[in-house]
Amino acid sequence: MDPRIPRLRRKLAAIPFQPLRSHSFGEEQHKFRLGPKLAEARVTEFEAEHDLALPDAYRQFLTLVGGSGAAPFYGILPLEQCSLLVMNPREEPGTPRGFDDAEPGGQGRDLFLHVIEMGCTDVCVIAVTGPLTGRVLIGNSDGFCASICMTSTITAHNDPQQRQADT
Repeated sequence: MDPRIPRLRRKLAAIPFQPLRSHSFGEEQHKFRLGPKLAEARVTEFEAEHDLALPDAYRQFLTLVGGSGAAPFYGILPLEQCSLLVMNPREEPGTPRGFDDAEPGGQGRDLFLHVIEMGCTDVCVIAVTGPLTGRVLIGNSDGFCASICMTSTITAHNDPQQRQADT
């Protein structure tokens, strides 16, 4: 088990009780409570159904921490509600790109798993194939704003300064 898992559990449990914390749109849906952990067999079944391997950090979160709930906005989607998306091709340099549902068996393009419901057409996805695999991106399905690639949680938490800031 990743040694960061116990710290992550403690931090998630403390969020609702933090003084002066900001409140996330949609958090009334999950109240920062996690859904039940997923069985390894369920995650393996999902991967086989979709012919992909989930990034290890996300897989560990689902099986060791919780399978849904506590997260910004409306929370982490249960795995059965996650959908595979592809990023739209860039029409002109510098223009934002949205996301579309992935075609079944369409392994020719990089795939992104919609994992957090943000409301309207805003999405939070994890890249599950291609050069961004394991990275979290936030953006807009319709391409109204540019997608932002967040720093990989693995990279950020392997940084000693980040670990110190998290304690």
